[in-house]
Amino acid sequence: MTGGPLGTALTVALLACTVQCMPKHRRHAQEHSVSSVSQDGCVESGQLYGVGEQWERSYLGSTLLCTCHGVSGIKCKSKPEAEETCYDKVNARSYRVGETYERPKDGMIWDCTCIGSGRGRISCTIGNRCHEGGHSYKIGDTWRRPHDTEDYMLECVCLGNGKGEWTCKPVVERCYDNAAGTSYMVGETWEKPYQDWMIVDCTCLGEGSGRITCTSRNRCNDQDTHTSYRIGDTWSKTDSRGHLLQCLCTGNGRGEWKCTRHASLHTAYLDGCVESGQLYGIGEQWERSFLGSTLLCTCHGVSGIKCKPKPEAEETCYDRVNARSYRVGETYERPKDGMIWDCTCIGSGRGRISCTIGNRCHEGGHSYKIGDTWRRPHDTEDYMLECVCLGNGKGEWTCKPVVERCYDNAAGTSYMVGETWEKPYQDWMIVDCTCLGEGSGHITCTSRNRCNDQDTRTSYRIGDTWSETDFRGHVIQCLCTGNGRGEWICGTAHH
Repeated sequence: MTGGPLGTALTVALLACTVQCMPKHRRHAQEHSVSSVSQDGCVESGQLYGVGEQWERSYLGSTLLCTCHGVSGIKCKSKPEAEETCYDKVNARSYRVGETYERPKDGMIWDCTCIGSGRGRISCTIGNRCHEGGHSYKIGDTWRRPHDTEDYMLECVCLGNGKGEWTCKPVVERCYDNAAGTSYMVGETWEKPYQDWMIVDCTCLGEGSGRITCTSRNRCNDQDTHTSYRIGDTWSKTDSRGHLLQCLCTGNGRGEWKCTRHASLHTAYLDGCVESGQLYGIGEQWERSFLGSTLLCTCHGVSGIKCKPKPEAEETCYDRVNARSYRVGETYERPKDGMIWDCTCIGSGRGRISCTIGNRCHEGGHSYKIGDTWRRPHDTEDYMLECVCLGNGKGEWTCKPVVERCYDNAAGTSYMVGETWEKPYQDWMIVDCTCLGEGSGHITCTSRNRCNDQDTRTSYRIGDTWSETDFRGHVIQCLCTGNGRGEWICGTAHH
């Protein structure tokens, strides 16, 4: 059958109504049409499925996974999408999105996370690990290592701070001398009796086990006198022929001493001493040459003459930059290349100086010592950072955002940096305030984006409108424009 334009339009309208006017539940039933279900299976779209069998069904652009439950019907649920993974070529295995793992690379351990993002993207960082001495440590891990120049151990802890930083401090370790019932700090020395009359010098090494080392190399233990002498001590004894010997403990790292026959006899009296024909009063001093060394002797009357090696002139180090001398062991600051170096006079017979920059932090033209703090703006964000100098022998420091607040004392409220609020001003006006902080809780307030109308004694925001009467009694309509100067415009109101 054919028809004219009217018949065609009517047909289209009826078809449209068939789709648009059909009850919702009716459309739903058609899209999930099932031919039949039975105890033996299910039939859908002419296909027979056994009990427990599954198949896919398209529905509203999605894929459903349907299961036949016999006379209980068909139950469908959304088909899960294939789980995205990331493939790590170094480890040669795949990881699920969100999974974290370790990747060895360049002799270090990297912490990696599978991001995915539809491309199997992997993000890795080395900043939350510390690598030292061929080992990799996680944040919070501790380890021990010897000091670079001094003879003691350090205990280190991994900080990370996104830069692989760590800090170390001397190990507080003690050594126990069980025989004497005493304990000593690492590096401490003491005298210890040995075989009744001998003395040895002991040192606490620690090394994580409280190890002690003892030596007699810097002592002279004379079997003839059964006495232990220090380096520089002198004593007298007789040889096998009855000759008087004068001895000097030289040590030489082997506990050595030298003796010579006493040639220049001396005599002690109640009120003085005589040596080589020279009279010295009590307390008077003189020099005596002995075995190539110079001794400084003092008269003690009837108590005799006591001698000891004469101290050599104190060694110093001359610093050309500072143009002055320093004593051995003295530390000082040396400005160089716009930075401050920490220097120590070592001496070693050559006036040697050792300098380091690793225990200072140089930033923004300033020099900071370990533990010093300072503030600086973030490189890209609009907030301040508080930094602390760690040093770690490498001039390292770490920073964290400053948690700063501004206090409105009149209102009794506080605000974070960058936060804005309204504040009453002179009874009826309103100003907008912002917390700037700047290390001092600085607040700035302005009325540039407000219209404070004296006639109505009201504060308006930009875009607000209001009515008032002019001096002729005409009603005018006003609009707050602000323009950064608190301006508004008014015109005759039209009804």
